[in-house]
Amino acid sequence: MAKKKAGDTETLKDLVIDAILDKKGQDVVSLDLRDIHDTVADYFIITHGDSSTQVNAIFQSVLEKTKESGQLPFHAEGQKNGEWVIADFVDVVVHIFYRERRDFYQLEELWNDAKVTKYEDGTAIKTKAVRPSNKKNQPDSEDMTLEEVERSLSPRERKELRGSLSRPAIRRSLGEDVPARGTSARKAADKKFTDKKIQERKATSKKAAAKNAKGSKTATKNTSKKK
Repeated sequence: MAKKKAGDTETLKDLVIDAILDKKGQDVVSLDLRDIHDTVADYFIITHGDSSTQVNAIFQSVLEKTKESGQLPFHAEGQKNGEWVIADFVDVVVHIFYRERRDFYQLEELWNDAKVTKYEDGTAIKTKAVRPSNKKNQPDSEDMTLEEVERSLSPRERKELRGSLSRPAIRRSLGEDVPARGTSARKAADKKFTDKKIQERKATSKKAAAKNAKGSKTATKNTSKKK
């Protein structure tokens, strides 16, 4: 896919922001990633809604506005649960969160080297300040392992978390080393991820087999002594 010109990218960014504001998207910010080495896009645009209905309404508004200008997302995901919807236009990636999910993942903090611009009533306000977290009286997520995070969730939330973390667009947004462009590259990344899991399972199986073999030898020794 040919890379868009800078002017096209800026126009697309503005269209997306207008579409979000039309549906009362909250705390709209754009993260300018162009000066950060080896990033996944030129811009992240982040917003949230107070319900899954509003999240999907914002997403549909983005699709309608961009389609009118002849631009459609290269990839989109998350529409079913309406908690973290991503519309990936390659150079511009749009993240539409349900409020609690935005507070949990804290993309602004994760990409805190980016130039941040907030939008209020269509007016751009440049700032370096990171959006404050609404999480109170909760353990610092940096001090928690994934297992500890999962244990703090309900079974449904745990299932959604595991499903979310396996999706390439979300893994890229969280800073993991997954190629940003090209279907074949993404398939290769998924294959690498799957192969890693297979190797881990093989290693676990080998350990279990070695343990069983050791147990068999011990049992044989004990039998011989009894005789």
